[in-house]
Amino acid sequence: MKDQYVGDYNDFVKYALLRAILAQELPLLVCWMLTSNDESSEGGKLAYLKKPSEFRRLDPEAFDAMTQLVADGSRSIAEVEASGLLTGAVNFSMQLEDHASSRNVFFRELWRQPPAVTFFDPDNGFEVSSKPRGLRDSSKYIYWSEVEETFRLGHSVIVFQHFARQERSAHLSRLLDHLRETTGSEAFALRSAHVAFLCAPQIVHERRLWNATRDLTEHWGRQLTLVRWPGVFRRGRLLKSF
Repeated sequence: MKDQYVGDYNDFVKYALLRAILAQELPLLVCWMLTSNDESSEGGKLAYLKKPSEFRRLDPEAFDAMTQLVADGSRSIAEVEASGLLTGAVNFSMQLEDHASSRNVFFRELWRQPPAVTFFDPDNGFEVSSKPRGLRDSSKYIYWSEVEETFRLGHSVIVFQHFARQERSAHLSRLLDHLRETTGSEAFALRSAHVAFLCAPQIVHERRLWNATRDLTEHWGRQLTLVRWPGVFRRGRLLKSF
């Protein structure tokens, strides 16, 4: 996660999901996986803020907060934390660097936190073969070994994922398969037009996490879809299979 992404449409969806989880009175740990801003145009999906009649109703508090942060030029995670938008969540805001030794310290500190629903917010998502752990730009990813250990310690895991340049349903299916194999959980995902949120729930959290995401899809309609093997569900109905 980079400060420059704050207020982007994908960011708006993310806060709606996190707020739905908090509404279920689940313990929430937000691991921002903060990285430095760059010169790219990423974080530029702001057109939705000019359409309040269409988007504000989806989550008025999140929409208003994003509008204010963008208007003030104060797009940063520190400002999000100070806004009260995620009241009740524990924020883990250490900067994540590329080199392996720093990354080891990062996760050692994270794993000292009590078990919770832990949301990982990497720039890109799950690891790719071209970026082994410790190499340049590896901070943009979360690695399967880190997900496995987090789950083993009693956390439910949710991971933010950008879609790769491949057929999206197939990409998401492969990631869900891997997540199920890694954690042994009944993994599922929430999917928007641009990104997905993959969830490996602990049994103690499973029902309320499912309720949170189901309620969100019912409220957001076509904007969000629930994906659960062997098919895709919205409003409790099977829409299609992979």
